[in-house]
Amino acid sequence: MEKTMAKGQQKKSRENRKPKQEKVKTNASNPSTKPGAIKGLENMRND
Repeated sequence: MEKTMAKGQQKKSRENRKPKQEKVKTNASNPSTKPGAIKGLENMRND
């Protein structure tokens, strides 16, 4: 006779899914990669 386990302790018959492949994101808000994207920003910093 098998012992019954609590629901949270039951073995999962479903196979584990593969983790999603991480995408390399480019920082869209990084102005240093886009020279001259925001004109006049240098003037604001020096105030």
